Amino acid sequence: MAKWDLDKLHHADNRVNTHYIIDRLEDILNDTNQKDGRIVRKLDELRRELIYNLVANSKIKRGVEG
Repeated sequence: MAKWDLDKLHHADNRVNTHYIIDRLEDILNDTNQKDGRIVRKLDELRRELIYNLVANSKIKRGVEG
């Protein structure tokens, strides 16, 4: 699991760090016994959506299209 130094975060507020959520989802997916495939698929889908949005937001901030 990724360790986040909360004391070093700038602009601490009620928002959640997307990188942290993705790391946690990956930990959960790696630790699960994969018995309930439906739950695993939904968690993996959420992880993929977060990664997609993270990349899209990064491109918007840099002014990159496509």
